[in-house]
Amino acid sequence: MIHVALEREWEPAMTEQGFWQMAEEAGLCLPIYRGKWVESYLATDGSRLVCHMTAPDMESVRSFLHQTKTRYVAVWCGEPHSLGLDLLPNVLVERSFDKPVTLDSIQAIEDAGAQCLEMRSVTFTSTLFSADKTRMLCLYHAPDAQSVRDAQQEAGMPLDRVWPCQYLCPPEG
Repeated sequence: MIHVALEREWEPAMTEQGFWQMAEEAGLCLPIYRGKWVESYLATDGSRLVCHMTAPDMESVRSFLHQTKTRYVAVWCGEPHSLGLDLLPNVLVERSFDKPVTLDSIQAIEDAGAQCLEMRSVTFTSTLFSADKTRMLCLYHAPDAQSVRDAQQEAGMPLDRVWPCQYLCPPEG
């Protein structure tokens, strides 16, 4: 199984209630394509959504998106990396790179700027790093998105967007 990031934008904004309705409808169809919803991150203003799922391959994902007429900004496969902390992420950082990078090179920049994160009570929780090594979604637990933005900029970390999010996962059962 591969890990997939599905990035979406909403105008008008998506509500949490709207999200759960959409998730229920998708949940009826996704298993047909042998996909599984892992987790999602909805911007607190409802303008953006990232869904993390697993699937056998990208063709299954494309078929699912086509069948459900899902509009999206980007869809890509990647590898998740987590520290295994019990902190729920509440800020998402989007990164893109003109040329492929290594996870180690990005981690080295973040490690060098660890004090910037610590001073602002920002804790890294996990990342999804694209297979082509040009895209990365990083999740943090922090007092607010501005704390993450400031720490990232001070540490010299590349970033495209920083936004507060709500962590949503499949109901247990």
